[in-house]
Amino acid sequence: MSKYSNTRTSITMFFFITCSFYMHVLALAGSEAIKGQSLPPDIIGTWQVAKVKVDTGASRKLLYQHDDPRLKGRIFKIAPDKFVQNTPEHISCTNPNVTVERILAATLIKNSMSWRGIGQEIPTPQDFELQHDLNEQVDVLRARCGIKYWAGSLGPDDGIEGVWIIILPGDRLAIRWFDDTILILSRLPVDAKPKASFNCAKAATPVEKTICGSVALAFFDQSVAESYLNAVRGFTEAKDFDSVKNVKAKQKKWIKKRNACGTNVACLEKSMEEQLEVLAEPGNFY
Repeated sequence: MSKYSNTRTSITMFFFITCSFYMHVLALAGSEAIKGQSLPPDIIGTWQVAKVKVDTGASRKLLYQHDDPRLKGRIFKIAPDKFVQNTPEHISCTNPNVTVERILAATLIKNSMSWRGIGQEIPTPQDFELQHDLNEQVDVLRARCGIKYWAGSLGPDDGIEGVWIIILPGDRLAIRWFDDTILILSRLPVDAKPKASFNCAKAATPVEKTICGSVALAFFDQSVAESYLNAVRGFTEAKDFDSVKNVKAKQKKWIKKRNACGTNVACLEKSMEEQLEVLAEPGNFY
């Protein structure tokens, strides 16, 4: 057999083995999706982040803080075929499915949240201000997208626990989020009205009218106002009046920039999201 024939045979075998490998991977991914169940009707709908819970005993600086304005007020839309939200992570998922597991509340927190390394090493539900007894059994929905690597993500996929969801009383959900954060979601009614930081009945400018025409934008506006007031209050209490002036000056400058968006919804959302990140870091005003 010629050297050329040997080479051609080797290439053919390599191609066949490679194709077989990827077909096997796809089959595994597909089987993973089939194992899950469709989303239960109880979680289908539009939800708003009502509370942001973090480990109150954490010894390190977390990505998010208690009731962080960057997350509080954000909207989650959960449909049978798609899961989208407008948090800073901007992730989405197609063909979501879940598996259900009954587990002790304490075990769930122990397995899915970071250990501290000092003091009380293992966090508990109470450390996240969850009203669950340590020995209480909870039904946990472990959410995955249809095919893991091609259908997006529902949230953190960090090799620890991934995303979990607990259905809470009072039409609420608890969702494990990024960096040891738990979001408490409340269902938004179908006829929810936009509620901005200002009186929408008196909206006069194109920007104000656009904000008052969108539930999501109105909540972003509330978050920016809350974050701004938090920054001013924090520097005032610390008697750092130079930083107070800087916050106010930069906020005025940002409002002019935001107003340049006019009626462009995407521009307004991006502008407010960026300002929330600025306001979240005190070092931006020293």
